[in-house]
Amino acid sequence: MAWRDLDAKVHENKKLAYVSALVFTALTLQIQSMKLFLSGQPVASGNLFRQVVESIALALVCSGKDLNILGRFIEDKYSTAKAIHDVLRNSKKLGLLDDGVKELKEARVFYHNYSHPTKLTIASLISFSEEGLYFAASYDDRKIDQYNKEVNARVRLAKVLINFVEAVKANAGKW
Repeated sequence: MAWRDLDAKVHENKKLAYVSALVFTALTLQIQSMKLFLSGQPVASGNLFRQVVESIALALVCSGKDLNILGRFIEDKYSTAKAIHDVLRNSKKLGLLDDGVKELKEARVFYHNYSHPTKLTIASLISFSEEGLYFAASYDDRKIDQYNKEVNARVRLAKVLINFVEAVKANAGKW
């Protein structure tokens, strides 16, 4: 509902439409990431969750009045891979709470592991419960602790999504 308030004003400002689209992207990818995870695709889910975190960061820095990142993003002159770093560097200017910034930083560090082949990628294909390998989607009783961590990470983020949307709205309201 908070996003709808932001999106209702996009007809007034083309730049706001970009920011609203980034917020919508973050919200949608959050749901898709959880669906993938529940479908037994932890690596794909983790990679998508990294995009959630990056979309949140990008929406935040693009909403900053004096950062000039939105203009560069629209002109394809901004590397979105720098968005989290730029949020961390400009968190005070963006009026962000320290807890949310910390969560974003930790998510960036952890979910970076899903963007490249790692031992985590290999482990997702090996059964810890019985002898064998997984070729596709899977569930493994012996990985329940890791599954809980993944679900908890998504729930923690879901709890602060409203704060993220409100921060974007507050920053865009200063334009």
